[in-house]
This record gives sequence, structure tokens and C-alpha cells, in this order.
Amino acid sequence: MSTHKDIHAAIGAIYGSINGYVQKTKSEGLRYSFASEADLIAKLRPAMVEHGVSISVREYRDVERSVVTTAKGSAMNVCLLKAIVRFTHADSGTFIDVEALGEGADSGDKAGNKAMTCAYKYALRQTFCIETGDDPDRDQDNVYQQRVQRPGEHASWAKDEAGFMAWLDKQGWAYDLVAAFCDSLGKPAPAGMTNEQRRGLSVWMTTGGAETWRGFLAGVK
Repeated sequence: MSTHKDIHAAIGAIYGSINGYVQKTKSEGLRYSFASEADLIAKLRPAMVEHGVSISVREYRDVERSVVTTAKGSAMNVCLLKAIVRFTHADSGTFIDVEALGEGADSGDKAGNKAMTCAYKYALRQTFCIETGDDPDRDQDNVYQQRVQRPGEHASWAKDEAGFMAWLDKQGWAYDLVAAFCDSLGKPAPAGMTNEQRRGLSVWMTTGGAETWRGFLAGVK
């Protein structure tokens, strides 16, 4: 049984009982290393048990799902979410809630699971100041190149731009013409759409809306 007065004292005691570093694991077949959920739990669980601290995910918020096109042209499911994670001190009943963001990408149906695991890991890492050497600001192998979001752009455009522009190039269509076409329909330009809206536009322009698109092109020539 712990003798701490509240959750803050218990967390401070956990700080003092661990060395605060987790060795990263090399991912098989990929070009990066990572601190696994299992390694973080193995590091923290004995100290959390000793000092009477439990963890639970209370809620997932702002869940956003999208599909992006990889450099090889395949579809990748992406899930973004925010987890509300609670650390509770058993003896005092006091607790703290922390917010952690999670992002997962998978070609199958595991994007949500990966995002949940990511959020859980970062809640543990940041609450207990666990060092892994992982610094996104220095990561040169980020899947998505960081850039400033321009006015009128949807947040998903930074991730989907390359794939959509490649699709336009394959069709032989200029982005500015497609943006003007969308404007004529009272819709935002592709950059201002969600991934789902862009996918719908792509399908519609090559199927049911093909005649409308051809009529637009004839009018601007």
C-alpha cells in the first residue's frame, strides 16, 4: 500500500523509482525504430503497482478517418484521434486526466487500433517523462512533409496533395481548371475538401459527372 497523499505525490515517487529511459526497438522491414507499448508498460507497471497508480482511457474524441495515396499509388487508411487518459491514485481516489493525440496508418483495418496505441503510449511517455530519443522535430523520415497550411486548405490536403495531383496528371487535367470547375458548381476547390469529398469528386468527374466536366471544358476553350 502506498503512503502518498494524492496522485501528484504518487507520480513524483514513480519518477524517482525509474531511470526514465526506454530503449527503442528496430522495426523489421522498415527504416525506423520505435519505443513499443510493451516496453513502456514493462518499464512503468512495477512502479505504478508499488505506488498505487492505475491508468484507464476515459474517452476518444475528434476521431477523423481518411484515405491517402502513397508514393507507390496504393491506398492507406489513416486515423487521427485524441484520447483522454486518466491516472488514478488508489488510496486517495485523486486523479489527473491527460490528453494525448494518436495517429495510425494501415493498408487494412488497423488504422484505428494503431492510433489508439499511439495515444496510449504518448500518454505514458509524457506523463512520466520517459526518454526514448524519439524527437519528431528531428525526424527526417516523416511520412508527411511538414509545411504551413494555407488559407482555404483543409487539414487533410497536406497529406493527400501529392496523390491527388498525381491523379490529375494521369488524367491530363490542370488543377486550376478543376478548381474553377468546382467553383462553378458552388463547391470548394479540391484543396479545401476533405479526403472523402475529393474521392467523391474524382469518381463523379469520371462517371456521372463526366459530361458536365466536358461541357465546362468546352466553355473555357
